Amino acid sequence: MMLDGQTLMAALCLMMILEGLGPLLFPSRWQRIMRELVSKDVASIRRLGMISVFLGCLSLLLLS
Repeated sequence: MMLDGQTLMAALCLMMILEGLGPLLFPSRWQRIMRELVSKDVASIRRLGMISVFLGCLSLLLLS
């Protein structure tokens, strides 16, 4: 699968939309979650990022 510039920009735009839904729809809950995340140690945050990347890649593979 080849990614051209337009597809990459569309993916980034969709990511921004999805990232913005939490603070837009649930600002208090989003704020509480961010406070909890800041209090976590670096290893836990890295693990969360790794899981997110893995699930995103897996989803892309299953959808293509």
